[in-house]
Amino acid sequence: MKTENKKAFWLVFTGCVLFVCFVALTIFIVTSVNDKSDPPTEGGNFEILAFNNQFEALDGPNYPHNAQKLLDRIAENNTENPNQIIAVAFNGQTYLESAEILAIKDMLDIDTEYLFTLDYNDKGYVNFLFIDKNIE
Repeated sequence: MKTENKKAFWLVFTGCVLFVCFVALTIFIVTSVNDKSDPPTEGGNFEILAFNNQFEALDGPNYPHNAQKLLDRIAENNTENPNQIIAVAFNGQTYLESAEILAIKDMLDIDTEYLFTLDYNDKGYVNFLFIDKNIE
């Protein structure tokens, strides 16, 4: 094969490869855009995620200063949002009222690590917090 023919071959070959890559990328972009669902509407996943997020950040092992933040959020929620009450279980009792939930902060031992476990209702919203001493 002559040098000119080799250059022409590689030029055509490179052009074909670039064209195929361009087409594949275009198809990928178009299908990924079309696969996205409609933006969430009221009562959709976004609302549930936004509601749960304020509580889930402190889910798991924590010390009392974090428990106080979480209990403040729950008490505030229960006052402002009576349709989404979050119950709190601590020391064998269940608390629903905001004042009772805030009183739990004084019952926590400063030097103890606690395990916070959230539970969810059938719609996916946080509706229960269990506070137990973390025993590992």
